Amino acid sequence: AWEGQEDQQVVTDPSPDLTGPEKDRGVRAYEKDESTASWEAFLKEDSIVKMDLDNFLLTVKVPTKALGLHEQEQVVAAWSEMERMRFSDLGPSVLYGLVVMVLVMVLAPTQKVEVGGHVMVGGTKVIEGILAGLIFTAFHIIWSFFVDFRNFMHAVVVTDMRLFYVRQKYRLPGFSLLGSDLRVDAFRHDRNLFYGRCTTTKLPFYMRLMGYKYMPGQVYMQSKMGVLKLSRENGNAMDVFHVVSQLARKSSKDTITEERMLKAGCSEAMLRECENAVEKGLFVKQPGVWDIRLQDMDVVTRSPDIYLCDKEEKMLYHWSGTEAGVLASPFNSVTDVVVTSDRVFLWQRPLYKKFDCKTCMCWGACWCGWLTKCTTDASSLPNTMSFLCYSAMLSFSSESQVDPPLWTNPVHPPVLCPCIDECCACTTRCLVCDENCGTVEWDKCGCIPKRPNPRSQLYLLWRSRFNGQQPDLTTVLRPYMDLNTTRMKDDEEEGLLGRVMDLMQDNGLLSRDTPEQESMLDSNDFKAPEEKLKEVEILRKLMGAAHSDFSAEEMHAH
Repeated sequence: AWEGQEDQQVVTDPSPDLTGPEKDRGVRAYEKDESTASWEAFLKEDSIVKMDLDNFLLTVKVPTKALGLHEQEQVVAAWSEMERMRFSDLGPSVLYGLVVMVLVMVLAPTQKVEVGGHVMVGGTKVIEGILAGLIFTAFHIIWSFFVDFRNFMHAVVVTDMRLFYVRQKYRLPGFSLLGSDLRVDAFRHDRNLFYGRCTTTKLPFYMRLMGYKYMPGQVYMQSKMGVLKLSRENGNAMDVFHVVSQLARKSSKDTITEERMLKAGCSEAMLRECENAVEKGLFVKQPGVWDIRLQDMDVVTRSPDIYLCDKEEKMLYHWSGTEAGVLASPFNSVTDVVVTSDRVFLWQRPLYKKFDCKTCMCWGACWCGWLTKCTTDASSLPNTMSFLCYSAMLSFSSESQVDPPLWTNPVHPPVLCPCIDECCACTTRCLVCDENCGTVEWDKCGCIPKRPNPRSQLYLLWRSRFNGQQPDLTTVLRPYMDLNTTRMKDDEEEGLLGRVMDLMQDNGLLSRDTPEQESMLDSNDFKAPEEKLKEVEILRKLMGAAHSDFSAEEMHAH
């Protein structure tokens, strides 16, 4: 397993600063025990999770000999988990409380109570039954919390060759003679992960009120041995993903080099464009760790780090695309694609839509953007980070889709009235207190209706050899103005409405709108169609270079 891996090592510590406010949320809060040889001897003196009362920190004790670690096997990270009690877990307690309430109402003796000259028969049975049910439910919830959810200690230990899950049942003082329940699971990855994904989730509202700032979530890791899902409920899931991203293996056969890029059709000008894109969108945080520069429209306060799997892994290209959400969605989305010499990373995160006079009814009725912004912290919106190694990449494809304008879409209808559009734009600027509030662009106020271009979008899809098409490896660029495809769509437009609009356009009653982007995105994020086409073309060339190592004999054999 270590053959050819001498130069590969863990680049840096993936956890946050253990002395800062996030000290109990890291993945390096562990201590190694290299003296205890067996689990029996270890559990007599210690436990797998230890509470550090001085720093209020849960520390994982890693018995290297008891786990059977090889002398060359290196511990990368370790963290503890506690199972969280959810509202769905309260169902049995409520059911038992209802049963107790009914039994008390049926079996309790009937008493007469006089209240204000009225005699109540059986009224006390109802009150007694309700109180008994509530008391039993409360005690059962407390019992389940401490027995089923807090009676087990969970720990995850990651080495450069394996992953261990250890679960130990807590024993009360004086009951150690009964032994200790212990479970140890091992997953072998051989530092040959070719796919990883992290999907963060929002903290519950009550935990955000208590001041918790971490982002829980699920992390997936895949190798030829199988797929493993890790749930991080009491810490930052992105820290676990940073550990997983360092466990990929460098492949000299699939590495993108400058020679392969030139053979794939990249010119010297494209190579300079790639270097400029890396300097503009990425920066070195520390040796072996890169970071993505946040954009002005981002609502997140911190971008995920990119941990390299090898010292020779290099950054080649950075591309960012924006997807305008559908009319009923309160979000737009942004995807950053980072191409390295060995892998491709995708970071997808949502953005709140801004108020628009055209869609004010949808803004207030369909998805209540004002209420969502008031109850949800924008910086804690869920996002997804994934990587795929070229050794496991089956294909890369792009698909352009062109649809006609819709009457039900107020942003992109079949006919545009310039005066009404500018009136809505001016109203929007006034309501959002824009710097151009109160100004009217009179050059856009025309009397002749305009015929907009078709709605277009571009799909970029990466596919793994071992999986089907995955949403996290798919990005959508909407709007995407491919002028050639748009003209072909206009030429093929048929139907009575199309012919009537063509006749009105020929007679000067309609005018063709200029090929611009849809107005569902912020104007500060506007890119010319030619620039977008050029960026996508560079991305296609780089993905082609990842598959350009087949010789004529190999192609003939396949």
